[in-house]
Amino acid sequence: MNGCTFTRTFRSTLPHAQEWTLAVRKFKGGVTPSKFTLNPGESKTVSIHIDNGGLVPDSRFYFGNVMVKPTGNTTLPEMSLPVAIAVPPPAVVLDAPSVDVSVKAGSTGLARVDMVNDGGGTLKFQLNNSPVEQELHSAPHNTVATAFASTIWTELSPAGQQAQFGSDDFYLQSETTITSFFTEGFVSSRKPLETVASTITWSIFRDGGDQPDGDPLQSPGKAVWSYTAAPATAGITISSPSDRINANIRLDLAAVGQNLRLPPGRYWLVVNTAGAYADNWNWFATDSGDADDLYRLLLLPRDGTTWGDYVFHKGLSMDITGKFQCGAPWLGMPSPVSGSLKGGERRNVSITVNSAGMAPGTYTAYACFDTTDAKRPKVAEQIRMTVTR
Repeated sequence: MNGCTFTRTFRSTLPHAQEWTLAVRKFKGGVTPSKFTLNPGESKTVSIHIDNGGLVPDSRFYFGNVMVKPTGNTTLPEMSLPVAIAVPPPAVVLDAPSVDVSVKAGSTGLARVDMVNDGGGTLKFQLNNSPVEQELHSAPHNTVATAFASTIWTELSPAGQQAQFGSDDFYLQSETTITSFFTEGFVSSRKPLETVASTITWSIFRDGGDQPDGDPLQSPGKAVWSYTAAPATAGITISSPSDRINANIRLDLAAVGQNLRLPPGRYWLVVNTAGAYADNWNWFATDSGDADDLYRLLLLPRDGTTWGDYVFHKGLSMDITGKFQCGAPWLGMPSPVSGSLKGGERRNVSITVNSAGMAPGTYTAYACFDTTDAKRPKVAEQIRMTVTR
């Protein structure tokens, strides 16, 4: 993106022919045509180009004008057409979340990654295959008001139940170290969660056929990982507006001394509090992001152990971040290894894959790049190589 171009139409209200000269001020740019004559009642459309070179790409507005001057007539005033321009910062986008390539055993293939600057300014990128941390699952609740209790109660509910849990699934394509969980919800009594929940528990279960293969009350030992702590523990953040309606929970695993490394696979996350029935923590549902129309609820006792499926929404609100290794022995150097993209520009980056000495099957790795996008300083493209006979 070298700037922007727009048109404006001028109409003469004078009783005689008049020549006009147009010029851009305070910006680089120009007007085409920059000089024209209008007869009485006549109109003329011009094209105005503003060059954004030299402007800081920070979404801040810069102001200039287009001066419209009469030629040879000192009785007519000069006119000024105000112009404001803002250049957004660079924004990297990988055109697809993953690239699939199929090769025969002992041969090579080519994976093509499309990188786009969806912002303004100049986006620079550079190969960097050190480990990367990024969002693995993102599903904010946005405007969805539906929520489900996920609490172990200190007393039985009016219907005689001891607990209710919510759970939603997520997928890992390669061995990954989970770094944080963020779940959105609220407390039924509108009291601060820190004052009504004695503990918060996070549990991860393997997939047991489209549902968790256990639960935190009847079979907590089946969890591949769990962590329980008081809400005020360092590394746990409860975010609530002043009205205390919301109680969003974030867990920073490193800050609480947890090292959670999981192999590839499908998993189910359960987050629950422990407290009084009147002080339920309710987990918001979602219809956005990575939610996949599959989430589960368990009310104990109901029929003993069965998780129920609900299809009113796409899932439960949760964000998961993780860190994983970039590069692999079978993944070659990209071409180019670095480059720059103007706003709106797209670049194809080619990466060679080599199946020499590898058995038939599917292999996953990541090609990672540093970028000058302040919001995404490092991005990872998943490369899936299928080796055939």
